[in-house]
Amino acid sequence: GRRLLDEGKLEQACPKLAESQQIDPAVGTLLYLGDCYERSGKTATAWATFHSAASAAAAAGQAPRQKIALDKAAALEPKLSRLTVVVPSESQLEGLEIKRDGLGLGKPIWGTAVPVDPGEHELIVSAPGRATWKTTVKVAAGAAQESVSIPVLEKAPEAAGAALAPAGESGPAVPAQGAPHPTADVKPAG
Repeated sequence: GRRLLDEGKLEQACPKLAESQQIDPAVGTLLYLGDCYERSGKTATAWATFHSAASAAAAAGQAPRQKIALDKAAALEPKLSRLTVVVPSESQLEGLEIKRDGLGLGKPIWGTAVPVDPGEHELIVSAPGRATWKTTVKVAAGAAQESVSIPVLEKAPEAAGAALAPAGESGPAVPAQGAPHPTADVKPAG
């Protein structure tokens, strides 16, 4: 991974360094991995990796490496792009789940400008009985600030049908998958 990093082959170097860190965790590997992410333009990932390196160095009693990691993280701080996911009170439904790029965003960080790598980020919002809402947000490099407001999720079609049915009745009859439609011409067997 280091050789590839030195050669500027970042798309190959970063995954190799990450795999090396997973197999044999080391402060030096984290520092190289942070450099690789930074050179790849993944500023938030590099920043987080340098903070991990600083923590690992402190735990290992490696004060010089801890300082290097903290200095690198501090240098990236003004370059971090951030994304704020705003969830207005009327959108905060029971069981609301928000995912950014496949990872859950817990309620404590709603409304907080969180560092993200520049580029596109997919948001998927869901709640029981509600239609899923998706959007893609493009965040620019260079300390960009983006914000997304989560709308009130619409009732899911099946939930809407059940809500319209009078008490004690189910919603409209829906044939089972593969079954003929109730109005289709069906010939009796025999």
